[in-house]
Amino acid sequence: MPTPTGHRPRTELHVPARRAQPPVELTSFIGRRAQVDELAGLVGDRRLVTVTGAGGCGKTRLAVEVLSASRDSWSDGVGWVDLSSVADPSRVGDVAAAALGVLVGPVSDPGPALSGGLSGRHLLVGFDNCEHVLDDCGELVEHLLRSCPELSVLATSREPLGVAGETVWRVPSMDERDVTALFVERAQAARSAFVADAANEEAIRTLCRRLDNIPLAVELAAAWARILAPTQIAAALDDRFRLLVGGPRRAIARQQTLIASVEWSYGLLRGDARTLLRRVAVFSGGFTLEDAEAVCSDEELALNAVLPALGRLVDTSIVVVEERAGAARYRLPETIRDYAADRLAEAGETARLRDRHLAHFLAVAETAAATLEHGDQDEVLGGLEPQHDNLRAALDWGLDAEPGHGRRLAAAMVRPWFLRGHTREAIDALRRAVDLAPEDRSALQAELLSGLALVAVPAGRMAMNVEASTRAIEIATGNDDVRTLARATAYAGYVPFYSDYPRAEAMAAAAQELGATSGEAFPVDFALLLQIVSLANQDRHDELVPLADALFARTAARHERFCGAFSRNVLLYAALFTGDVRRAIERGQEAVRIARPLRDYLTTGTVASDLAWAYGVAGQLDEARRLTDTLVRSIDAAGPDVDVVGMRVTVGKLHLWGADLDHATEWLGRAAQFEEPGRDNWTAARALPSLAAALRRLGRADEAAEAADRGAAMAERLGTPHARAESLDELAHLVAVGDPGRAEDLYHQALAIRVAHGLQTHTVDSLDALAHLASAREDHAQAVRLLAASDTARAGSGYPRPFVDRAAHAAAESALRAALGDIAYGDAQVEGAELGLAEAVAYATRSRGPRSRPSVGWASLTPTEREVVARVAEGLTNPQIADRLFVSRATVKTHLAHVFVKLDVANRAELAVLASRHVATDTDR
Repeated sequence: MPTPTGHRPRTELHVPARRAQPPVELTSFIGRRAQVDELAGLVGDRRLVTVTGAGGCGKTRLAVEVLSASRDSWSDGVGWVDLSSVADPSRVGDVAAAALGVLVGPVSDPGPALSGGLSGRHLLVGFDNCEHVLDDCGELVEHLLRSCPELSVLATSREPLGVAGETVWRVPSMDERDVTALFVERAQAARSAFVADAANEEAIRTLCRRLDNIPLAVELAAAWARILAPTQIAAALDDRFRLLVGGPRRAIARQQTLIASVEWSYGLLRGDARTLLRRVAVFSGGFTLEDAEAVCSDEELALNAVLPALGRLVDTSIVVVEERAGAARYRLPETIRDYAADRLAEAGETARLRDRHLAHFLAVAETAAATLEHGDQDEVLGGLEPQHDNLRAALDWGLDAEPGHGRRLAAAMVRPWFLRGHTREAIDALRRAVDLAPEDRSALQAELLSGLALVAVPAGRMAMNVEASTRAIEIATGNDDVRTLARATAYAGYVPFYSDYPRAEAMAAAAQELGATSGEAFPVDFALLLQIVSLANQDRHDELVPLADALFARTAARHERFCGAFSRNVLLYAALFTGDVRRAIERGQEAVRIARPLRDYLTTGTVASDLAWAYGVAGQLDEARRLTDTLVRSIDAAGPDVDVVGMRVTVGKLHLWGADLDHATEWLGRAAQFEEPGRDNWTAARALPSLAAALRRLGRADEAAEAADRGAAMAERLGTPHARAESLDELAHLVAVGDPGRAEDLYHQALAIRVAHGLQTHTVDSLDALAHLASAREDHAQAVRLLAASDTARAGSGYPRPFVDRAAHAAAESALRAALGDIAYGDAQVEGAELGLAEAVAYATRSRGPRSRPSVGWASLTPTEREVVARVAEGLTNPQIADRLFVSRATVKTHLAHVFVKLDVANRAELAVLASRHVATDTDR
């Protein structure tokens, strides 16, 4: 059971998220202090307390006061989930996740993600207005209470949730003194000169009693004190009660009383105010003055009459005004909104107002979509966020009743959905929109399909991406629609970037050209990003850095956070592999800051995962684990329909480096089984070397060899040099005792790859491995020099030896010291420490031990290396050789690096001359 008075340290959500808080009330809280204290005590002792009572009795206000008073007693504070605008009960989990700052899988059940994200949180959550989604809310609350032992819930509902262990607390009537004070305070707000005195005291008490002391009813009545005396209000109410129920006052139940008070207030309205009240019932989740003017004005209600009518509704407490980010928003209390919606239906205006509501928010969405291309995206998305419920309601109405407008609205919402992580909603809506006209080949259909291809990306739905983008490209090509063709081509490039880098780069180039023609920024940015990431996957870091800087410059002014965050994140890769781990962490932190407002899985999750990876390389495992802790729980719960790129690889590596080998094997095994878009892909190639390392340390040598073999072959086919070097290292570790000559050859192959591609950070791993081989053949001085050179380089790059290797390293140093003696050991260590990294590599290469086959000269070349040399002699470039041999440019570059070392040549010209003689000799033979 949670204990609010506990002193457990407050935990920090490292996943970029914002948790909704109880609303800030603009009016004072009158009385009920004893009830607040009682409820605060209950929520400190009971896991679930449900505040029940009729509408208008003050449930929400009490809950707000209790959570505000209890905030400091809960280590992780409080959260607030407002369910009042939820029309579809199945969306309770999504709304709760968004309110509580929990990332939810794009197409998965939000329940497990919520429990994963909140597990371990010492948190009090308010669920407000549960009655209309009772079953779904009850199921979610029960699930959270069972899976999150330190979480408690304070719910408000007109009836209990029906959950085991629920404590039901029914709101009592306000006592006479408090309710009278409430009337007076609100009456003075309506008319500052209002005074409660002996002349009106009895009338105030009488009308409060007639209103059953219901706070909302009393506040509605008090609002009329601006023009009526308390005796007049009481008399008018009495007449309304009799009209409503046709019987004596004592027969009226509390809910009837509230309805009567609303009916009475409505009856006092005249003309424009009455018309506006019923019409604003069409809004979901609130509205602005501009919304009301656009949707509600017509020949009956003039445009310039909306503001005065709205002011009248605010003055009479029928409409609540709230200020958000310096702008006023208006909403109807739930009971009044229900009443107003009935009046709208009675007037026969529901369908017409829903059509106008749809048309207005279609214009809002299409304007936002256009502005996203070149305007300030923070401003655009910030403006759309409060309208999310209205946009959803408009879309539902449109797809059901006005498909033309509904499909256009779905198309306009693609980018906001994508950027804000509303992927489940997007996929459902876009599928509905496409399926409404399955044979349609219009520009709109192509736009919907290209949007579906885009939102398939954060869902990790590769097949959906391929199918939708292919259909979009076909239709757009037929329509000569360059704009949609650019989008669809860019989005289609996402799948090959995992497994076919040349194709990904070709599609990215085509999309950039099309995007430049169409004048849209995002397809160009997205395609350029894919090109850059493809270069990163091939360790072509020198080429990607200027492109990434250019992309960041393009996107920063527009606050384009998706491409902007990844443009910094890819520089993390470059620095992490090329010898500057500290710089990598700085870039990763920058990427996380940029992505934070998006609150999605793909962007915030991926950049947080990669930052954790950089922390792990730097030896800061605690920081890395804190960063991934929430992500680990939520992604594990969310299932396969989430694409946090490389997350499982990162988590597996952290477990490996921390010597938690069983968990490392579990996570890396899952990553190695990733088969989208095919068995050979970048995710699996990155996972396999580390999986082999974990299996080797567990004594599962055959499985380790299989993983390393598969990893080396896959990395070579893909053209991912760093992954191939790591796999070769693992193969060498496995044979180092039984076949040291083979191990040395493999280590040197890995070293040559790292040198050829500038992978300076992990070049020290090659030095360490060769040092251990030197020690095994009793060349102790060489081993000490190599280890000392590694120490120097590690200190410079910020890459200490992983924790999992430190015990073995310490034992090796002790053995070397014992073998050499302190003086000789110290001399060798100083000599090695003075070597730069390039000098250390040269020393390791010169000091290579005896081999069973030639290490230099023409005879040392492999058949593939000879094939590459022959193509060089023909005058082919690296890309041409790659095409001829069906390998990547990175693989050609690696082979040439080996050839230059083996043949002791400095450039392609020397190689061509030497090769011409040997190729001719080979042919003669």
